Amino acid sequence: MTGKLLIKDVTNLVAFEPAIKLQAISADLRNPYFKDYILTQDLADVYERILSSILGTGWGSTASTLPAERRRSHLISAQYGTGKSYFLMILSALLNAGGDPTRLQTAKEKFRAFREVHGLLSQLSDKKFLIIQISAEDKGDIRFRELLVRSLLDQVTSVLPDVAFSNEYTEAISQLEGVESSSIGQAFAQVLDEQFETSLQQLRAKLGRYDRDGLHTYYKAWERAIGRKLGRDVLDVETTFQEALDLLEPKGYTHIAVLIDELTTYLNASAGHHSLAETLGELQAFAAYCNKPTSNCLFVAAMHVSVKDFLQDRSQQRDYDKMKGRFDEHAFPVYSSKLLAGVFRPKDTFDEVMEGHRDQVEDLTDLIETFEMVDDGQPMRLSAFFPLHPAAAYYLPRISRELGQAERTSFGFVDEVVRQKLAEPLVEEQRLNLVTLDQVFDYFLPAMEQKEYYLQVIA
Repeated sequence: MTGKLLIKDVTNLVAFEPAIKLQAISADLRNPYFKDYILTQDLADVYERILSSILGTGWGSTASTLPAERRRSHLISAQYGTGKSYFLMILSALLNAGGDPTRLQTAKEKFRAFREVHGLLSQLSDKKFLIIQISAEDKGDIRFRELLVRSLLDQVTSVLPDVAFSNEYTEAISQLEGVESSSIGQAFAQVLDEQFETSLQQLRAKLGRYDRDGLHTYYKAWERAIGRKLGRDVLDVETTFQEALDLLEPKGYTHIAVLIDELTTYLNASAGHHSLAETLGELQAFAAYCNKPTSNCLFVAAMHVSVKDFLQDRSQQRDYDKMKGRFDEHAFPVYSSKLLAGVFRPKDTFDEVMEGHRDQVEDLTDLIETFEMVDDGQPMRLSAFFPLHPAAAYYLPRISRELGQAERTSFGFVDEVVRQKLAEPLVEEQRLNLVTLDQVFDYFLPAMEQKEYYLQVIA
């Protein structure tokens, strides 16, 4: 009878999303992604650290000398597929729950086993956050401060459609209106038409959309029409964020949270358009602003390598020395075999069925002990990750750390390979039908082929 069983008759996988794009899913506690989120003590510790930074008291006055636990600027680093985007989405949902008793209760239920986070969530009851979520991987052509301000204004105008800011764009619109009514208006319009193939009305519309090219066109047209450069008002991020908080206060908003995903990809792409040193300077300046006790701003960014490794690879050690004083850095919990096991759900029949394969189960259990795969100090059970062979369960997260890409991760392997395996017979040729280590290497082979070292190994 056992030979007729399928793997799915003894175990199953929970519903989960192997990869999440931060802005693609609504950050709402009613979203099924929140219910399905796999929460561990390591993850809860990071949530506690971040939430306590914005909800805590006793802030110092000098941002660069704040102890890490008092910085409101955070960098999360981990390899692809380790749940950084998912983490940011859940954080966004938690902050969004502020002021809503029903949503806060849902959040508390999720974190009921984690007392410190549970207590911090209670402090959200009188807070209301404007959440700014940025997936930055395709925005490398935009200066960091412009990216911040654009994203802020998009969110503010969703709450206050007619709001006006005293920033560089609105200042340009105001100056443009003066040009139109002055004696140089005709010459300016002619330059726009002949050299930029646009009109005053079209340029004004671009500036109103905070279009970077429109702003550059305005400055170039001014220089060519008037014969001198126009003094530019620097886009003041700190002033704009503070102005946003003042404008939002009548709507009950008390804080702003900026959550940026794929910061590594953004920095790499940005280096092709702007000086990396300038971009890092703008990043540090915003972090310093958020760390001020008066800012009411939380900043959390995710990278797939540590900022130290990123900068050292580019001989930017001096920049790292500046960065580390601005941010509280979190080495994201690695997706170990224990965390990976969170997606497996053995059925009540598992132990009974395995009795018929006692010798093989004992051999596999010995391997679990050899690999030192433990949960709360005790060897993990085979049921925790079945049908993965212990070697596959042990090495999968480690191979993913080395070779993982946005589209190929340990959880992607489980979702694509293991989920399909569930429909196969439990036993083949009188042996348990397991997902083995060679299948893990097959899955990551395309990533290996992109790295010269592994090409030599394969050859």
